[in-house]
Amino acid sequence: MKKLMVLGGGVNQLPLIRAAKSCGYKVILCDYSDHAPGIELADVFCRASIIDSEAVLEAAKAEGIDGIVANTEAAMTVVAYVSETLGLVGNSLEAVECLASKKLFRKMQKENGLFAPAYCEVTSAEELLDRVRGMRFPVIVKPSECSGTRGTTRVDSPEDVEKLLSAFELCRDFSRNDLVTVEEYINMPSLTVIEGDIFVNGDEILWDGLFLTRRSAAAPMIPMTYMFPMRLEEEQTAAVKRDLARAVKCAGIRHGQYNAELYFTDGGELFIIEINARQGGNQIPLAIKLHSGIDMDRLLVSTAVGDMSYWEELKGFRRLNRIMAWHLIFPRNAGVYKGLRISESIAGKVKSTQEFEPVGAELMNTSNAASIIGIAEVEFESYSEQDDICERIEELVVPVVE
Repeated sequence: MKKLMVLGGGVNQLPLIRAAKSCGYKVILCDYSDHAPGIELADVFCRASIIDSEAVLEAAKAEGIDGIVANTEAAMTVVAYVSETLGLVGNSLEAVECLASKKLFRKMQKENGLFAPAYCEVTSAEELLDRVRGMRFPVIVKPSECSGTRGTTRVDSPEDVEKLLSAFELCRDFSRNDLVTVEEYINMPSLTVIEGDIFVNGDEILWDGLFLTRRSAAAPMIPMTYMFPMRLEEEQTAAVKRDLARAVKCAGIRHGQYNAELYFTDGGELFIIEINARQGGNQIPLAIKLHSGIDMDRLLVSTAVGDMSYWEELKGFRRLNRIMAWHLIFPRNAGVYKGLRISESIAGKVKSTQEFEPVGAELMNTSNAASIIGIAEVEFESYSEQDDICERIEELVVPVVE
């Protein structure tokens, strides 16, 4: 029996644990909490912090694991460290750190002929004010190591010192390494960008997890409506695959599922905003499965233990190719949540909804991707219908907050 270690036993890791169990693997779970919901599903529980590399390594050695996975960004360097140390399927620590660091990722892009903005990494507010003097505004201030757009702030003028300082403090609080990255803002010509998950297995890449994301005009840095399938001009699709493949190869990535965000600039250059060293959040693996029929969780856990049967099966698998949207629901204002209102005009197209907050909950206004309060799965009969409804979806699927 193959033995798979899963780092983290929270709600977001349950799909990985279930996928491993369905494959017949023995699951060894690492988590710091004795009350993690994944404990009930796992075969073995090891109480260890998922960011403690040595503790996880010792547990992995003791259990004689065949593979290790995680889907939370903070744990991905530990996955790399353990797999590299034990000679398991996985990536080098250096490769994962390249994706995890905004500075290292931009450096890799520039060194390998991929489009990237001017950037710098700073350790203090004073250094930030000094470095931005030579940059073209607007600029984007980001945590150097973080995900979910937490803290990300656009500053339009070097004269707005107060905003620069507050952005630094906010981003430093969110950054796992206490460093802050500043980069020149690259205009996004459209509210629709390219996003999704790719799967890397050696020299091959599975592209079925890519889609278009429509963002809200009120919060253009936050993903809102995932539109399946990805529809681009043939030349654009080729450019997306070419540059993502180059970025993955140059970073040294050899295995796993990675969430990417990118768009074409005003000048037609492809800008890879980031490649996250993990599965996409907001249940993207589930959305991909509903659209295509491909089980990304099963693919991740099976290849991690060296089982290539499902990978080979997918080479002849007929995709479902449903025309659908995975709409993320955010509050428009602070107040008390009264429930979800769905327009009668699309009620029959909404196949499922999830609400993460109970009626009566006190909600804050949307600040980053973590402000999500629900998801709606919407299916369409045509691409024109998809375009029309997704353009108006904020008026059709409304969280009532008073």
